[in-house]
Amino acid sequence: MDAGFTQPLEVQRRLSDVYALLRSGRVYELDNPPAECEHDYGWVMGGAGFHEFAVIDGTGHTASLVVTCDD
Repeated sequence: MDAGFTQPLEVQRRLSDVYALLRSGRVYELDNPPAECEHDYGWVMGGAGFHEFAVIDGTGHTASLVVTCDD
């Protein structure tokens, strides 16, 4: 990883909505399914596959799913 790397401003702007969502409630990281449940082309999704987080906001009465990939 390059210690001097920063995201372009447009990327930072788009990610600010995600960061706000992650701060809005309790965050639960979901486990990846086992290999036998993976789609035939699931291996193309980066080194560690998908990363899924459920955000439960009791105050706002919302549940959100955030899905990311490291590819």
